[in-house]
Amino acid sequence: MAMDNPPVVAMMRALNQGAEDIWLRTHQQWPDISIDVVAHIGSTNTALMDVARAGQLTHTRVMLAAEQTQGRGRLGKPWLTRVGDALTFSIALPWPASLPLAGLSLATGVAITRALEATPHTDTARFTPRIKWPNDIWVNDQKLAGILVEVCGQAQQRCVVIGVGVNLYPPTGVLSHSGVAPTGLANYMGDGVPPDASAVVSNCVVQLVNMLRQFKRNGFETFAAEFDALDALKGRALHLSDGSQGTALGVDAEGGLRLQGASGGLQTIISQEVSVRPCVSP
Repeated sequence: MAMDNPPVVAMMRALNQGAEDIWLRTHQQWPDISIDVVAHIGSTNTALMDVARAGQLTHTRVMLAAEQTQGRGRLGKPWLTRVGDALTFSIALPWPASLPLAGLSLATGVAITRALEATPHTDTARFTPRIKWPNDIWVNDQKLAGILVEVCGQAQQRCVVIGVGVNLYPPTGVLSHSGVAPTGLANYMGDGVPPDASAVVSNCVVQLVNMLRQFKRNGFETFAAEFDALDALKGRALHLSDGSQGTALGVDAEGGLRLQGASGGLQTIISQEVSVRPCVSP
């Protein structure tokens, strides 16, 4: 049984505490918000996308999971972790077709970075999270968190689902797609204090709720300057999955990556086109 598993019990306790805090901090602004805490699930994003596709997503829903067995990242890449090593959660909400979507993953990155910077007891001299376009949070070029934004629906009504995974502890035996081992919050905690899972998940979801309120009003524009300050790729030589290379010049008004090629030409890359990695120095 799931609840006979001590790591699951510990994570469920932390998530339930976090869920209570999320509700207390958000229900006045979003009175219809609902928060589900589950021990095991395939994928929180998939579960909420299924609700949305069935036409049953009528209000904002948050799902926190102690364990995901079929977690997904961008382009279908798996996100696999042991219970207790990572936080996995999603937020879903109706999204009228008239509202913008461009740059939402980058605004999400800003929100998650804000939340992680507020993690209690981190060594702020070493803990400097940055956003790796379009959907990762890096510390010292190692992946700390990942973001997956999915949309369903047509015509006048769409639904948006935002999934987030945050490493509390570095996964063992796992390499990122650039060959660099990912990192975890525990690597940056002062005095050996363990990461407070309930505080981290609460801060992340509350920042997401606040971000979504602002994004609905003004789109990516509200977050552009902050993203620019947190951009992990700006000014760096990049290698694209299609074989081309160039130098990152930040992002445009809609969150597209501006890339200057060797010949000086400028192109804009959207997240659906290619995977982007910094070039590795010989």
